[in-house]
Amino acid sequence: MDAVVLTSGNISEEPVIIGIKEAKKNLSQIADGFLNYNRDIVNRTDDSVVKIMNGKERVFRRSRGYAPSPVILSKNVDSILATGAELTNAFCIGKGHKAIFS
Repeated sequence: MDAVVLTSGNISEEPVIIGIKEAKKNLSQIADGFLNYNRDIVNRTDDSVVKIMNGKERVFRRSRGYAPSPVILSKNVDSILATGAELTNAFCIGKGHKAIFS
């Protein structure tokens, strides 16, 4: 089965590369090609990872396009503050039936 895999351009543990010249210089050894657009990247952010399962959207990593949109909770909560560990700079705040992820 042939597949096309698209991902943000960065080396493990490094920030996303935001310029096409820098990407070609640093990633040509590991990338077969580059997809570029004429809009500059102003803020580095990871891509969201989403899959349709049983006809429903399942978000595995909530980021560009999905954050900071609230998630509706099945239970009412007084308050939530959740933070990422070590290298993860993510957080979540929640109240009532909503949680907002960074």
